[in-house]
Amino acid sequence: MNETNRVFRQQLLDAEQVTPALKDRYHKELQAMLEEQLTGMRRWIWLAAAIMGLGFAVGFGTLAVVAPAEFPWWWRLVFAVGALFGIGFGLLGLKVFRRGALDLKRDSWAYSGTAWAIPVLVVTVAMVSAPENVVGLRMILSGLVFLVMGAVFLIRHVVEQSELKTREKLLEIEYRLAELADRIQLERPMPPTSRA
Repeated sequence: MNETNRVFRQQLLDAEQVTPALKDRYHKELQAMLEEQLTGMRRWIWLAAAIMGLGFAVGFGTLAVVAPAEFPWWWRLVFAVGALFGIGFGLLGLKVFRRGALDLKRDSWAYSGTAWAIPVLVVTVAMVSAPENVVGLRMILSGLVFLVMGAVFLIRHVVEQSELKTREKLLEIEYRLAELADRIQLERPMPPTSRA
């Protein structure tokens, strides 16, 4: 960056003044944009998801503990990690249900990350431990189906986050323009009134 651009940039930064009222309105609208209020059936779906997540935690945890002694240790590990993911998903569902709102940044990331991480773990263990016959191939192919479904959740999350960032920047630009319009209007001299 040359010196002229640096000086111009500094002048622009020095000239910027944010009025508290516009800044407060901007933060309120940004918060409203980042939180989706859940009402009716959509809120109860999160409670059902929480119950399902906790049910998976109990089921996978039980399988990890009561599996026969000859059961491979890596599948016990998969069941134990599945129980942890079930607890996490159950807690996320309870949090969203109690709050009555979905945080489109944090909650969406946790949901999509869980939907992606579980199939990655299971397919990785299946690829390492699968027997070298048709059964092993069937295990890996079945896991790949779930891996693709998890990837769809992850791609959807990335697209939604990109849209959210774009809306956030557009809102910021809108408030900057409103602030500039207010400043120009205050600095413009009023035209003289004509007497009749």
